[in-house]
Amino acid sequence: MVIAVGRGVRRRVFLWGAGGGLAAVAVAGAVGDVAAQPREAWSSAWLWRDASGALVYRSDLEGNRIPDFGYAGYRYGAPLPVRPVVRRVGPVAGDNTARIQDAIDEVSALPRAERGCVLLAPGTYEVRGVLDIRASGVVLRGAGDGADPATNTVLRATGTDPERTVVRLGAYTANPWSGRIGERVDVTTDFVPVGARTFRVIDASGLAVGHNIVIEHPCTQAWLDAVDGGGTAGSPPWQPGAHPLRYNRFVTAVTGDVVSIDAPVFNHLDRGLAQSFVYRWDRAGLITESGIESLRVDIAHDTGNPQDENHARNAIRLGNAQDCWVRDCTTLHFSLSGIQTDGTTRSTIQNCKALDPVSVVEGGKRYNFGCWPHSQQLLFVDCVASHGRHAYVSNGTSTVSGVVFLDCVSQHNLAASEGHRRWSQGLLFDGFREPSPDREAVLGLHNRGNYGTSHGWGAVHSVAWNCATPVGHHIVVQKPPTAQNWAIGCAGTVTGDGPFDQPAGRIEGANQADLTPVSLYRAQREYRVGTPYRHHGCMADAYVRGGAYRTRNFGGAGELLIKESESADVRRQVYLKFTLAGETSVRVARLRLNAGMTSGTTALWVGVHGVPDTGWSESAITWDTRPAPDARLLSSNPVAGPAAAFEWDVTGWVRAELAAGRRTVSFVLVGRSAQVPVVVADSRTTATGIGPRLLVS
Repeated sequence: MVIAVGRGVRRRVFLWGAGGGLAAVAVAGAVGDVAAQPREAWSSAWLWRDASGALVYRSDLEGNRIPDFGYAGYRYGAPLPVRPVVRRVGPVAGDNTARIQDAIDEVSALPRAERGCVLLAPGTYEVRGVLDIRASGVVLRGAGDGADPATNTVLRATGTDPERTVVRLGAYTANPWSGRIGERVDVTTDFVPVGARTFRVIDASGLAVGHNIVIEHPCTQAWLDAVDGGGTAGSPPWQPGAHPLRYNRFVTAVTGDVVSIDAPVFNHLDRGLAQSFVYRWDRAGLITESGIESLRVDIAHDTGNPQDENHARNAIRLGNAQDCWVRDCTTLHFSLSGIQTDGTTRSTIQNCKALDPVSVVEGGKRYNFGCWPHSQQLLFVDCVASHGRHAYVSNGTSTVSGVVFLDCVSQHNLAASEGHRRWSQGLLFDGFREPSPDREAVLGLHNRGNYGTSHGWGAVHSVAWNCATPVGHHIVVQKPPTAQNWAIGCAGTVTGDGPFDQPAGRIEGANQADLTPVSLYRAQREYRVGTPYRHHGCMADAYVRGGAYRTRNFGGAGELLIKESESADVRRQVYLKFTLAGETSVRVARLRLNAGMTSGTTALWVGVHGVPDTGWSESAITWDTRPAPDARLLSSNPVAGPAAAFEWDVTGWVRAELAAGRRTVSFVLVGRSAQVPVVVADSRTTATGIGPRLLVS
C-alpha cells in the first residue's frame, strides 16, 4: 500500500539541527508487537522480482526510479582482501607516532607487489601526532578493537590540537577530480535519466574502455530555477556554479558516439537545464588497495568536561582514495567524526563503531560516520554509532552519490541521520535501525530549508528501505523538484511532514513486515553479479533455558527465544543446525532469522558463535546437555522492534568447516546484555514458513 501524508505547517522544528519537537500522526503498529498471525511477504510497487528473478524497476512520469545501488563498496562490493604481514611493531613508553610511521613508510617504499600489512601487536600506543598511509597497497592492522590492551591494539591519541585527525589514509584535496587529460566532450543525449549507464557524446574518439572519467552537470541558473533555488526557505538561494553534479566513473564500452559506464548516474542529466560534459581524469595522488583494520582509536580528552574540544577532531579519515577499506575498528571521543571520507570512491567501511563523541552539541559536531565532498559508491556495513547529532550523514553536497548504509545502527541520536545539505544524491539507508533514540527525528531524506548555510534539499533520489525506529520517532521523506525520495517497508512514524513544508515522497508499506527483498543493496548486487544467495533451510533448531528449566527440552516448540539475564531461570539461547550439501566453496555466508521483541523499545544485542559439536538432537537438547560453543564471537547485531529479518555474518566459520571437510554446521545465538524483553524468532516449524536460513554465495 502507498500511504499519503499531509504536509502540515510551513515550518516544524523537529530536531533536524534545531531544538524543539512536534506532534505528528503515527502510522499504526507498535514497535514492540510481534505479530502472531501468519504473514505473507510483499514487494514494492517501485521495485520487485519478476517470475524469472529479474529485478523490475518502475519509473514515474518525471523519469524518477529507485537507483541501482549495487555498485557500492570495495571493488563494487567484493569481499575485503587479507594482505600479508610485512612489518611488525610493538608498543613503547611515550609517543609511538614516529615508530609506527617509520614502519608504514618502510612498507610504502617497497615495490608495489611486495607491500602489505604493518601489524601492531596488542598493547596501548600513545600517539601524539598523525599516522599517514600515503601509498597504495599498504594496510595498518592491529590485533583487535576491544578495550583490553592485553589482546587488542589501542591507539591512545593524546594532545590538544582540535583540528587533528589521528589516522589518515590518502590526503585531502579541495577538488580531487580536477586534473584533466585531453579535452572535455559534451554529452548530446537530451535527457539521461537517473539510473542510466549509457549516453551519447559529440565525439568519443578520445575515450576507450578502462578510462577513468568524470561526468559533470553544471550548476546553471536554469537548473537552479528548476529546483527552486535549492529550496532554501527564505535564505539566500544557491548560486550558479556553486553545486555542479559530478560522477567518477570508468568507461566499459564505446560504440560509435555511445559511451557506457560502470555505474549509474544518480540524477537526471537534462540538456535543457545544463550542458553536461565528460573528461578523462588524471588520477593524480590517488591511493588504492590500502586499508585500516582491527584498531581501537581512543582520543584522550578532559573527562570532567563533556563539552571539551581540545582534542583530536577525527579518528580516521580517507581522502583521494579508491578501492580502500576500514574494517573492525572502534573509534571514541572524537568531536566531529569517527570515520570520515572525502574524495573517496568504491570503498567499504565494515563492522566499525564510532562511539561517544565529546564536544559541544551544536552544528558541525558529532557526524559519527561522515561523507564529505566527492564521496561516491561507498558501503558502510554493520556499523554502530552512538550519541551522534548526525550519526550517518552526507555532508558533501552535490558531489556525493551512491552511498549505502547497510544494516547500520544508531543509538541515542541527538539529531537525524540524513542527507545534510545541497543536493546529495543516491543515499540508501538499508536495514538502518535506531532502537533507542533520544530525539524524535531519526532519519531524514527531506528539505532542510534555511538550516545552516542555506542547506535546502539535503537528499534526492534516495531510499530508506526496511528501516526501523520506535513509533513516535520520525522517518521523514519528501519529494524534491525534478527528483524523488522513497521510504519502503519502514517501521516507526513514517511521514512526509518535515521541518519545512514540501510534498511527501513515496511512502509505501509503513509498519508492514516481510518486505521482499529484505535488503535492497544485496538484491541489486546479487542480480548484477549473477550469484544470488543459495538458501539452506534449518535442519534442526531449538532453544534451551537455564535454572529450573535446565533439563527440559524445547525442541519443536514452534518458536525460538533468546534472553540474557542475571537470573538463570529466564536465560535462553538458540541452537541451529544446517547442512552444506552441494556447497564446494563459500564467498559469503549469512545467518538470517525472522525475529522481534516481545515488548519495549530497547534493543537486545544478539551474538552468534559457531558450535563445533553438531551431534545434538532437536528433540533432546537441554541447557545441561547443550554443546559448548567456540569462544570466538562471529558477529553481533541488535534486535529491536516488530518481527523483521535480521542477519549475522558467519562467513569465517562456514569456510573453515567446509575446508575441514565437515558438511554440517551448527550455531548458537546468545543475548549479550541483560534485558527485560525476550527476542522471539520464527522456528523451522512456525506457520509463517520463515524459519532460520543460512544464505551462502
